[in-house]
Amino acid sequence: AIYRYTGKDFNPIGFQSFTSDRKGYEAQAGFTKGILNITGSYIFERDNVKGEPSQLTTKNGEGNLMVAFTFSPKVSLNLGYKRSKQKTTQNEAEVSGQDSLTNEYSGSLTFNLSESSNLNLTLTNSTLSSKSTPESETSAFTLNIGGAFRKEKG
Repeated sequence: AIYRYTGKDFNPIGFQSFTSDRKGYEAQAGFTKGILNITGSYIFERDNVKGEPSQLTTKNGEGNLMVAFTFSPKVSLNLGYKRSKQKTTQNEAEVSGQDSLTNEYSGSLTFNLSESSNLNLTLTNSTLSSKSTPESETSAFTLNIGGAFRKEKG
C-alpha cells in the first residue's frame, strides 16, 4: 500500500503540468495457487485537498482485477477487468463535462510454440460514459492477433 501527499506550495521547475495540492493512495494484492494467479489493485487521487471554494476538485479512482491461468509452459489464458472513474466539482456542485466512467474487459490466449516463437489472441471491450454529457458515450471492441518469432542462433 502507498499513500501520497503533495502540498499546495510544491512547484516543480521541470514539470509545469504537475498538479500540486493533491493526495492519494494505492493498494495492491495478489494470490497464486497452482495454475491460478489473481492480482488486483486500486488507486484513488484527489486534488484541492484543503477544499478551497474558488478551486475545482477532481477525484480519480481506478480498480483493476486480473486472473491468469497457466495451463502448461505452452498455453496461458489471461482475463481482466478495469474500471476508471473521474468526477470534478466546485463547491460540491458537479462541473458539466468533467465526469467519466470507463469499463474495460479483456482476455488473451497465448500459445508458446517454442522458445523462439509464440502466437497471441487478445480481445478487449471498452466503454466510456458520462452522466453530464451522455452524447459523448463511446464503446470499442478490439481484436488483436499476433505473434513473435525470433531466429535461433545457430
